Amino acid sequence: MTHNVEQHLEPFFGGRRAASITPADVRQYTLSRQVERTPQGKPTSNATINRELSALKRAFSLGIDAGKLTHKPKIPMLKENNVCTGSFERDQFEAVQVKLAEPLRPALSFGYVTGWRIHQRGVAVAVAASGLRWTPFFGQPDKLKSLRRSGEEERWRSASSTVGNSRRG
Repeated sequence: MTHNVEQHLEPFFGGRRAASITPADVRQYTLSRQVERTPQGKPTSNATINRELSALKRAFSLGIDAGKLTHKPKIPMLKENNVCTGSFERDQFEAVQVKLAEPLRPALSFGYVTGWRIHQRGVAVAVAASGLRWTPFFGQPDKLKSLRRSGEEERWRSASSTVGNSRRG
């Protein structure tokens, strides 16, 4: 997000007093970002623009909290259409899983169960390597437990379902 602030928000709003920024200025920023292209030549996504607008909202809120501002402009968000496409049905997932090397199966299972998208799979591998495992939690088998070193707080995550042999414990 720092990149987006430095590359987009600062050049557009930089040098202006926050109190002078109006909803019309925010709309103009949004329109300018919608016509920009990514380095891959694609239009800037509404999700990306919304993250930038969220950062702008947060900056105004921090200014108000610090007593530097008395109000913030209305910052409308864009509609997002982040529907996942290309999802596996359970039988398709299981057919792929059995063909993978054993060390990769927990990461794939984790991604499948939690709904992580393909570009997030690297995170799933890192999570699996860091010691996450499926384990019962107060009679709720669909919880993910993060194993921590002695003295560190344990963290629990919900999962929508369990998958095949991905449950560890």
